Amino acid sequence: LRDKNVRLYDAAIRALDDEIARVTTPLLRADRPNGPAIVALTADHGSAQGEGGMWFMHALPYRSVLRVPMVLVAPGRVPAGGRVDPLVRVMDLAPTLLDYAGLLAPVEDHFTARTLRGLIEGRAEETRTNVVQLVGKELVVAETNTHKLIANPRALSIEFPEAGALSVQPPRASLFAWRDDPEEATNLAAENPLLVGELWRLVVDARATLERNVTPETRRLLMQAGYAAPDSH
Repeated sequence: LRDKNVRLYDAAIRALDDEIARVTTPLLRADRPNGPAIVALTADHGSAQGEGGMWFMHALPYRSVLRVPMVLVAPGRVPAGGRVDPLVRVMDLAPTLLDYAGLLAPVEDHFTARTLRGLIEGRAEETRTNVVQLVGKELVVAETNTHKLIANPRALSIEFPEAGALSVQPPRASLFAWRDDPEEATNLAAENPLLVGELWRLVVDARATLERNVTPETRRLLMQAGYAAPDSH
């Protein structure tokens, strides 16, 4: 069953790829008046494909959902066929596009995200960290370039009413070495309490930054769009 579902999902992606190519090919032509465009492809979330017994679920803290493609094509500006190995974030895409358009400098201080241009062009940079919270839940994810913490301090369950009585209750702390364990099969939290603490500190710092920088009006708009809950931090 899993192989069949994955094949169907792959077929859907291939069909989408063909349509993307139809739209983007003219944009990448060298004879366009202003030269080839910069084309970026990414997604808001992945989809569980049987990992942990979950299928087609989007509101999960696992790598199958949080890891998404990010492809940047810009003939003459972005080296073709390159791959960035360090952890990056979807929010880094906006300053990256502004950087390649020559528009980043006046607004760079307004971003907590950072341009990926240095990494794309092979320059070493300080590694990034990433913090994600499920909307309306205390369940959070903190990632570094090597490890990932899923913290569920209130032992909450994630409910899926569209799937009947299905629910998932992650442990209070799950720690994974995601490069060596991409399927997130081995929880290392019990034997690495100091590392769990370091990753939890990323969560605390991210929440403090959010409180300082998100205005009531921005929070209202995020709630309206479904990206924040009334009791979110």
